[in-house]
Amino acid sequence: MSNRTSNRLSRLEVLAAGGLTGLKSSASGNSLRGIAETAFAAQSKAVAESQAAKAGNGKAETSQKPKKRKPAAPKSLVAQFVEREAKPGEIVFVLPLPPEKISPNGRGHWGAKARAVKAYRDQCAWIMRQWRINHTEAQLIQGRVIIDLEFYLCRLANDKTNYYPKDEDNARGAMKAAQDALKDAEIISGDGKRLVGIGETKLYTRAKEHQGFTCVVMTIRKES
Repeated sequence: MSNRTSNRLSRLEVLAAGGLTGLKSSASGNSLRGIAETAFAAQSKAVAESQAAKAGNGKAETSQKPKKRKPAAPKSLVAQFVEREAKPGEIVFVLPLPPEKISPNGRGHWGAKARAVKAYRDQCAWIMRQWRINHTEAQLIQGRVIIDLEFYLCRLANDKTNYYPKDEDNARGAMKAAQDALKDAEIISGDGKRLVGIGETKLYTRAKEHQGFTCVVMTIRKES
């Protein structure tokens, strides 16, 4: 009984040997178990070769060098001012960005903020007075005016002094000193709500928008 059992093949061994056809076509001197073992070894070798080929293709794909990114342009150390011509009935001033200390969200000492506000107001007033020197025929604007603001926000390298607003409300709030400078330079007759209206406020933060400029363009136009 045991001899019969030892000469029998399992179903898997028969299949590995190529089925009944493979068993009948084998050499007469080999036992059925030897044929099955040979077929199983050949099948295992084929599977191993297939896996090795896949692993080789994976290494070839991963060995490709990644594409080099174009290096970003170095940041400027000096603010560049945009050139802007005024349309008929408008007055345009190109001003520096307000200092960080006069930001509406600033938490510094009130004395330091007051000094920063005065310094920026005087700076803007000086620029506006220079415009009046070159435009002697210009008259004090009477009546209500509208003030538009455009922020060109190209961030300078290691800049911790200028204010780069992230929303329109804070941007306009930081320009209150520049609005007061209009009265100091005798461009407008007053800066109250009755005489000054809020116009458009635009923030140019992307490179395609600010084009490398760091400044504020203030446009004054009479209310229509």
